[in-house]
Amino acid sequence: MSTNPKFGTLAIHGGDQRDKGHNAIVPPITTATSFIQSNIDSPAGDFCYARCGNPTRKAYESALASLEGGIFATATACKYD
Repeated sequence: MSTNPKFGTLAIHGGDQRDKGHNAIVPPITTATSFIQSNIDSPAGDFCYARCGNPTRKAYESALASLEGGIFATATACKYD
């Protein structure tokens, strides 16, 4: 990737979206709601519960931060009636 990629390139390739578990170029959509923990206070990996974060959200946040020229981004949701 060039030092100043265009918006379209960043939208597709921006951030750290690699699937480190399988070395896939496009990360899989993670539907898991719970992740393995050695005990209640310490998750075995990067994630403990889907509401706290998951690999799909991490890839999205990483791409969004890259698009906005930032280092980090946070994805949240809310319901409006």
